[in-house]
Amino acid sequence: MTGTSSPSTSPYPPLSQQRIASARAKYGHAVDQYLEHLHIGDSLADDLVNCFDRMPHQEGSRMLMQAIDTGIDSVDDPPTELVAFFEQLDRVPCWVDWDRMNLGSAKIMQNALLPALSLAIYALPHAYLATPNKPLVFSSTLIDNTARRYALATRYFTEVFMPGSMRRHADGFKFTVLTRITHARVRHQILNSGKWDLTLGMPLNMAHMAIGTIILSLFVPEGMRRLGGRIRQEDMEGILLIWRYIGYLFGINPEMSYASAAEARHLVEVAYSLEYDPDEDSKVLCKALI
Repeated sequence: MTGTSSPSTSPYPPLSQQRIASARAKYGHAVDQYLEHLHIGDSLADDLVNCFDRMPHQEGSRMLMQAIDTGIDSVDDPPTELVAFFEQLDRVPCWVDWDRMNLGSAKIMQNALLPALSLAIYALPHAYLATPNKPLVFSSTLIDNTARRYALATRYFTEVFMPGSMRRHADGFKFTVLTRITHARVRHQILNSGKWDLTLGMPLNMAHMAIGTIILSLFVPEGMRRLGGRIRQEDMEGILLIWRYIGYLFGINPEMSYASAAEARHLVEVAYSLEYDPDEDSKVLCKALI
């Protein structure tokens, strides 16, 4: 596997008009699609969180957990937002191939601590590049709890790679759904604070979520290789497929999805051409991680 792109060295600030014009000249329509998705959240999850806020305390969470554990049909008189949410989650795309995904899972699980090490010293620092780092530094609490966030990220990364863990009633699937709801709640809280700079786009937007799945699907294996791990092409395809399915469960728009390492790298290059520069917040997050 060839190396992923490096952060941009453009002399222009992220998302500036000069930067956008230069990116358009190189990547064409992909730039406008990326910019559009910077301002798109997750309508199904956002609507559901808003619906839960209108319910009695914990009633929404109870319904959600029941639907996750025993299916939407087991919930008495579910709100339309919950029904719509699970209509999307319960529909398995035709491109999902459990056997290929199990190959990717086996490779990750066979490498012991190597994936966790790659996540910490290679993948996450890329995730901390501006402007996607802004929701992370929005509250100092998030920085103060870096160790807990890393532990959760490592646990999630491990959970989704357990064999069969992404099937409908397995723990990886459930963890992914709960993570999606957490993203929606954080987005809701940030927007309601009145302090978010909307010129940066929507917090935890579709574009940044898509790049986040690439960082975990492409950068972690690349870091493993740099640390001496051996990953075959078929292993890599399985790993990418797992994260493509996770992206689907996260509600990421198909336009921001990828079916191969080449497509994932192309999307990363578009993102780097527009933003993902290291800034002071990147330094703060990396120091906290170290």
